[in-house]
Amino acid sequence: MAKKRKTELDIDLIPAGDKKEEVKTEEGEGEKEKIKTPLSKKKIIILISSAVAVILIIAIIIFFTRKPKKEEPVKKTPPAAVEIIPLYSFEPFFVPLSGGEPLRQAHDVSEGKFLKISVAVELSDKDVTKEIERNIVLLRENIFFILKTKGLKNFQDKNEREKLAKDITTTINMALQAGTVIRLYFTEFLVQ
Repeated sequence: MAKKRKTELDIDLIPAGDKKEEVKTEEGEGEKEKIKTPLSKKKIIILISSAVAVILIIAIIIFFTRKPKKEEPVKKTPPAAVEIIPLYSFEPFFVPLSGGEPLRQAHDVSEGKFLKISVAVELSDKDVTKEIERNIVLLRENIFFILKTKGLKNFQDKNEREKLAKDITTTINMALQAGTVIRLYFTEFLVQ
């Protein structure tokens, strides 16, 4: 059976932009010119989608078959410019609310109630913590004395709390020798 050859009329039917370059090949004795037929848009889309599908399948296989790496702890060094502020937190103080005129004027609290107050102090130096721990009994007694003379309204009003914080800070600083308390923070107020 003989192969059919394309005629020149078939070649002219292909648009000029879609023609591929002619390739010369040697077969036996003579040279023949062959024209490559262009791929249709449908075939190009099928080839591209097949290639994308193969790449996706390979990526999925690699993703699910790889072993998870052990995470090494990241060592973070704090920046040199950031200064850590030393703080000391006192154990909570339980102040009775049953006594004193200011208390009954503020909220007429019944007997047997206590005010739980927690404070933390900002220190000038971290070595002051050691001195506070050595004198903790004296410092707690002085703070408790100040707190028990105050009424509930002293803890509710912002200006009164600031004044109370200054009074406690001054009392603590009088007992310290190595450093000072810079600021006092009330961390908890709870009526029980």
